[in-house]
Amino acid sequence: MNNLEILKKLRKISTDPLYAERAKMRILNTPQPKRISVWRIIFESLEVGSAIVLAGAFLILILGGFSGLKVLNVATLNPTTLKAEAEAIDAQISLANLNYEDFAKQKETTAVMVLPRAKPSKSSQASETPSAASAPVGIDDALKALSE
Repeated sequence: MNNLEILKKLRKISTDPLYAERAKMRILNTPQPKRISVWRIIFESLEVGSAIVLAGAFLILILGGFSGLKVLNVATLNPTTLKAEAEAIDAQISLANLNYEDFAKQKETTAVMVLPRAKPSKSSQASETPSAASAPVGIDDALKALSE
């Protein structure tokens, strides 16, 4: 036999298609060695930590819930309670305005009442500085003048 003829016969040899498929799948299914890196360790730690936190949060929600999550209570959205709250807020605003207006009027009347009484005698007037005579009246002075 000639070497050329032997090579032609060897060229015709082929594998069984079923065996080739099984061998290919076995090679692809072999576990690959994992590369260890710092980023991989950090990522896996974050993965485990977040899973534990989520499990704990769901457990708390199931057992008792968070009081902070009760922001929107649908039961409080009926129109009568909303109207009552709006009226209460309006009343508070009007009371605040009345207190301010009363205080402003009281301050004006106190200043008018206190200044005429506070006229010093001519002998003490010469010793006082002009800034002391024009100083604003404090609230303590106004209350003291009203109590007299």
